Amino acid sequence: MSKRVLIIPLAWLCVFLLVCPVMAANEADEDLEGFFTLLGEDGEEIFWTGLQLGVGDQVITADNKRYQVTAVNGYQAETRFVEEVHLMSEPEEAALAVAENQAAVYPVTLLDRPVGVYCTHSDESYVPTEGGASVRAGGGILHVAESFARGLKRAGVEAIFDNTLHAPHDTAAYDRSRRTAENLMQRQLGALFDIHRDTGPEEKYEAEVGGRKVAQVAIVIGRENPAMEANLEFARRLKAVADRLYPGLVRGILIARGRYNQDLTPRAVLLEVGTHNIDRASAERGAMLLAEAVPETLKSISGSAEADRGSWSAVGWIVLLSVLGLGGYLLLSTGGIKEAGAKLRRMFGREMASFFGPLEWTQKRFRRSREESPRRPDRDDED
Repeated sequence: MSKRVLIIPLAWLCVFLLVCPVMAANEADEDLEGFFTLLGEDGEEIFWTGLQLGVGDQVITADNKRYQVTAVNGYQAETRFVEEVHLMSEPEEAALAVAENQAAVYPVTLLDRPVGVYCTHSDESYVPTEGGASVRAGGGILHVAESFARGLKRAGVEAIFDNTLHAPHDTAAYDRSRRTAENLMQRQLGALFDIHRDTGPEEKYEAEVGGRKVAQVAIVIGRENPAMEANLEFARRLKAVADRLYPGLVRGILIARGRYNQDLTPRAVLLEVGTHNIDRASAERGAMLLAEAVPETLKSISGSAEADRGSWSAVGWIVLLSVLGLGGYLLLSTGGIKEAGAKLRRMFGREMASFFGPLEWTQKRFRRSREESPRRPDRDDED
């Protein structure tokens, strides 16, 4: 048997061994059995989440205390207390009070823009209602997102709900949902909401608001995107308004690893509405109550430069990464800093020549036309 005959099957075997783990990871569903418990410095339980946690992640609890994860052991995360959080400053609260009483103060506000709603994990469902935690053809989370959009409309905000499916529930789901989010962003949105549900025991995610059982909502911000600070500011304002309208509805703000497509706008957040063990009706009620806090949140930001502050930050990061990428390419392609600098000078020399060459030709032609044209007499000659 020739060596070539042996090499081909071995090559295919290597490809198979490399690709199969990736395929398996991409098809893996969420872990419904395990959820993370965050512990304070005294060992008290301060927060729960089904999202994977890592050192450096942070949480702002329901009582507005900020903690940072220092260690993760199995499904327990140790934290250290960072600070008491003031969700809105006194000037911001004063501006909100003015906006509530005098809507005409802000003739052009973010309220003039629509709000986008979609579901990255469109298969997520609620076991007591759907009979399972996942429905690939469209889970109960789509009904919750629709209820959130309906609550926005009742509150006077134009809402655009995109029910595109992004199954399966794998690592590429956010890549697929990014296309949906980008399509929504073309509508010049005031804010963008990605609706999810968490995992964990029912009692950790429910509350009584207004005499009715509702699913609590957690706000999630990805700390691996250039608009993170602006996203977090929007989340803080949203929680501040919700705390005043419906105390106990928002169980906290989780700042976790990930991007969650929140780099697309400074006013993008992920909402975890209840858990898979809560009935969907409770989740829909919780979503509709939170929707009532959105108009005041957008009004507090208004159409000021502050509203788009995160956009400039994102642009800055993009420019910086582009420069670093160009520098890395030049170093790899030339083999040294001196050679890279010479290549860069040649590149810019050609670009400048191509730009200033036509400009110089235009200037010469303009001067020649003036010299050849009859001289216009000045005022002294006319006298």
